[in-house]
Amino acid sequence: RKGICGAILRSTATERSLVERMAAEELPLVMLGDHYEHATLPFIYADSSAASRQAIEHLLSLGHTRVAFAACEREDGDHRDRFDAYRSTLESRGLMHPDLVGRIPPHRMDGEKLIRNLMGMPDRPTAVFIADPLVAVGAINEAHKMGVKIPEDLSIVGFDDTDIRSLIYPKMTAICQDSRMLGQRAFERVVGLISSDDKKPEPARGHAAWLEINETTAPPPEVAYHVLPNRTRVAGGQRSVAQ
Repeated sequence: RKGICGAILRSTATERSLVERMAAEELPLVMLGDHYEHATLPFIYADSSAASRQAIEHLLSLGHTRVAFAACEREDGDHRDRFDAYRSTLESRGLMHPDLVGRIPPHRMDGEKLIRNLMGMPDRPTAVFIADPLVAVGAINEAHKMGVKIPEDLSIVGFDDTDIRSLIYPKMTAICQDSRMLGQRAFERVVGLISSDDKKPEPARGHAAWLEINETTAPPPEVAYHVLPNRTRVAGGQRSVAQ
């Protein structure tokens, strides 16, 4: 342990065996982000399940029926919650399409690849839920370069653990969490474990994430526009003038 008094760990599912070994040495540990069933480890995380369901319900209410999901290749409790909410909500409506689900690395350039792949599909989605902030930024930036209008051609719901949604155009509709608060809670908890002889387990502490609807979601093209015989798109509700 080399003088380490305690630790806050941001781990993935593949690293849980290492976490178990550290816990077995009775080192005060707090798990941040990842969460799973464990008898003694304390977990601090953002509960994004409800907000993710609200995001999918929001897209469905706009008229979307083909909603893609860009999952982070990182496997942990946070990302599992987001996907489970996406899947269960769409399955309950009979709108789950496995071909619209993919796992990608959490990098901006992979967001650029994502948007190219989605727009190249023969039966492409009209909306996508992107579970990583940098991937969402890359996707929106690449959409601009490709001439894909957000949200007229494609609606995007992202995830934001800072204020990145306000720094891109259009302002991103996102599932939001207060990362600063989560870090503070984890620090307070590990300091409490270090300074106390009472190491009794505490229940996992999930802090609710929230849905913030901004400018990257809208009805899908077939709902927002009426296509005239000459292929001209007229905004829904707009009357054509006499020829």
